[in-house]
Amino acid sequence: MKESTPTIHTMRRSDLPSIEQLTCDMWYANYEPRVGAALSRIDVEHCLARTTFAKVAELDGEIVGFILASITAHTSKTSTLRHSAKAAGAAMTLLTDEAGRRALDEFMRIARVDDQLLREAGPFKAEVVLFVLAPAARGHGLGKRLFGTVMEHFTANAIDEYFLYTDTTCDYTFYEHRGLEQKGALPLEMKPGDCYGSEPPTFFIYTGKIAHEITIR
Repeated sequence: MKESTPTIHTMRRSDLPSIEQLTCDMWYANYEPRVGAALSRIDVEHCLARTTFAKVAELDGEIVGFILASITAHTSKTSTLRHSAKAAGAAMTLLTDEAGRRALDEFMRIARVDDQLLREAGPFKAEVVLFVLAPAARGHGLGKRLFGTVMEHFTANAIDEYFLYTDTTCDYTFYEHRGLEQKGALPLEMKPGDCYGSEPPTFFIYTGKIAHEITIR
């Protein structure tokens, strides 16, 4: 039987539930289901608030990966406000019990670490905002293809340098193999009850440069 070939398409509104579920499976599976689903929604909407480019990978009708990117000059205030409001609404649902409040506090501490990393390394005109690939879809070049769509987009828009966040829970060597450089590292301040247990993750900011061909006439 011929092996199916993944396809890549521009993100559609109908893809959002699958994107949230994939994000939940990747990073929020250790939380109570209700809390994990809310954190995933907050995370995705927070990222979409600054996203200007989005591609989705699909295999046999199932979404197995996606990548979000942003060019600051292309961001829309309307889109930013809409997605930020959705993230805030999801956050409100976590304030009703102790487990939710603890998880939201952890999420906000991570956001503050990211903000500090960016203050020390930035500013930048472009960002790879969120990049998720299901474990079962790895090892077949799909991650490289998805990442490549963003590099092509940045190149077409004369972006010379970009950044992204990652951490020790991710395969950050993927970026090192593509020539990105680590520009900062900070550990997460842990509190009792955090989902990471006794092994606090370290968060990174990486930067990449894009070489543009110069045509001599």
